[in-house]
Amino acid sequence: IVFNATASHMIITPYTLGVQADAKTKIYGTAADPALTYSHAALQNGDTDAVFTGDLIRTAGSNVGEYEIDQGTLLAGTNYTIDFTEGDLDITPYTLTVAAGPETKVYGSPEVDATYTHGALQNGDLAEAVFTGELIRAPGETVVGGPYAIALGTLTAGINYTIDYTGNNLVITPFGLSVNANAQ
Repeated sequence: IVFNATASHMIITPYTLGVQADAKTKIYGTAADPALTYSHAALQNGDTDAVFTGDLIRTAGSNVGEYEIDQGTLLAGTNYTIDFTEGDLDITPYTLTVAAGPETKVYGSPEVDATYTHGALQNGDLAEAVFTGELIRAPGETVVGGPYAIALGTLTAGINYTIDYTGNNLVITPFGLSVNANAQ
């Protein structure tokens, strides 16, 4: 009896492991991103999270918006192939305080521009580049009808800020009128 034996090989292929980036948020102007984390499906053969190396990355940008979190250099060793699902880092607007200043004008004089103060701007932003529009006031031109409320109007601070507004008033003061009596 003659036996012909041929060698055969058993091939072990990597396990496909589902990994998903966790959604993250931060407020515009926050210096550091939150830690980019992920969750994963069950590891095999008693493996632990020690099989993971590398880091997730996110699309660059610092303005308000949604930025994709990608796999970056994250690996799970030679026994796993990662099936990665992206997540998002949402940058939300910074709440900026804006307060109208008190205004006065004399009856009959030209309108004064309403002024305001604001809280700290973020990321080196300059007021001239951030603010557009103007405050408005309630209509009226008489001393008796006042004070006149100053409202937010069209003032905005762009997409990176939400305005927390505190109003004020315009007061119209009487016009000083000189009266001289005629000699009789």
